[in-house]
Amino acid sequence: MIGAVYEFADLQRISGYERRADVERWAERNGIALKACRGGVWTTVDALNQALGIAPPGQDADPYGPDVV
Repeated sequence: MIGAVYEFADLQRISGYERRADVERWAERNGIALKACRGGVWTTVDALNQALGIAPPGQDADPYGPDVV
């Protein structure tokens, strides 16, 4: 992991799969956005959190509408 980026080796470890095609299928099934690169694929912590339904810090999942205030 480099900063907030999960590299292919990280995704292999998380998914339990070795082959790139298997890792890509796993990510697609789980709604994780990936980007391709020479060494395989990569993603970000934010993309993983979004797939898990975790909102970024400081962002409310359901903000109040103007009628509530």
